[in-house]
Amino acid sequence: MVQYSTGHIIKPKSWEEFEEISRDAMGVRWSNPDLIMHGRPGQAQNGIDIYGNNHIGFVGIQCKNTLGGVTEKVILDEIIKAESFSKSIQQLYIATTAPRDKNTQEFVRDLSEARSKEKRFEIQILFWDDIIQDLVSEPRLFLKHYPQCGGAYNSNKEKVDLINEIYSASCRLLDDIRRIFPFYGEKFKPTELRSNVKSLLQKINDFSSEVKQKKLMLPDELVEIIFDFIESISHPVNIYYLSLTVYEDHELHTLDDVKEDSWKRISESSYGLHDMIKNQMKLLLKTN
Repeated sequence: MVQYSTGHIIKPKSWEEFEEISRDAMGVRWSNPDLIMHGRPGQAQNGIDIYGNNHIGFVGIQCKNTLGGVTEKVILDEIIKAESFSKSIQQLYIATTAPRDKNTQEFVRDLSEARSKEKRFEIQILFWDDIIQDLVSEPRLFLKHYPQCGGAYNSNKEKVDLINEIYSASCRLLDDIRRIFPFYGEKFKPTELRSNVKSLLQKINDFSSEVKQKKLMLPDELVEIIFDFIESISHPVNIYYLSLTVYEDHELHTLDDVKEDSWKRISESSYGLHDMIKNQMKLLLKTN
């Protein structure tokens, strides 16, 4: 059983615990409770500790209980191993107990883009903050690994569940945005693209209305964070949608700069605010 500290959530000491936490956290992220642990201790795993399906397709996860970070060499070595996995994967996720690192993120992003152009599986890196945020969004699974937090959850259950509901809704909004904007954007026909962005705006407005109805049940600080999050996604999406309505179908290719600028605005601020929503839940789970 992993240990718990009132100051922060202690990282697991054993790689077995970390793999189990990663499997449950990714199961929450992808709404798939059937991710499979690959093999057993001592068996060669070809760069894959966990595998299963997400919104992209069949994916693999390599877990690294490395508090000091993951080197570029380790990442490249794991990719080579994963390429010999018995089934082709669409994406490789490298999960680590290390804190977020800008340089590692940039290396993985550039490498993934280059591999995508070559029609090879892409790479993502998941740091401890990413993993624990996903785990906390499902209190049942969080308490499976951190049962000593049960008292805090029970005493704050109503607020935790409400924040979890809001966080899940914000996750769905970001997933929708990723479908439409780079780097993960799909190709849509003009009519379909306009319809999708209009629908996205409606979902953002519905989310805003729901928060307004429930804001009295939430801490003032959290309400401010949520509305900052809503503004951080609604404004860029609005700009893009207005451009789509003004330009003709044959002119839409000229809007790539607008689309990329909107995505840049979203990615620079929305994800940080999104994490802050989850941090509020973590604080409630740690409050006895």
